[in-house]
This record gives sequence, C-alpha cells and structure tokens, in this order.
Amino acid sequence: MLLKPGELKTSFYHASPEMIRALAEVEHFVDHIYDAKSGTTKQITKAQLSDPKVDATIGYGHKLTAKERQ
Repeated sequence: MLLKPGELKTSFYHASPEMIRALAEVEHFVDHIYDAKSGTTKQITKAQLSDPKVDATIGYGHKLTAKERQ
C-alpha cells in the first residue's frame, strides 16, 4: 500500500519492541518544547514557538506541526 504525501495511516506503521528500545537508547524524553536545531533542550518561549525557523520539538523527538504550534 502506498501513501500519498502527507497522508497518515497509523495502522500502516509497526515497530518491534527491539526498535522501540533502540530508539529510547538514542533519544531521551523531554517534557517541554525546545528547539532541536539549537543543540540544547532549553525550553523555548511562546514568541519563539511562532517562528517557523525554530524546530519546535517535544517528547522523544516529536516535531510539532503548525496546528500544534497554535
């Protein structure tokens, strides 16, 4: 099955327990929004969140969508 660009189908994706453990070893959980491009996990301000150049990220490397930035 091929997905169209931007199409999400969560039942399509599967990760083995080994893959999840490997990801957790490389990434770490951050409980606040930070700029992944900055190289630090310092919390960003609300003003920075509206800047599209900021790579707003949270959790295990989840990049916030435009809708999530609102």
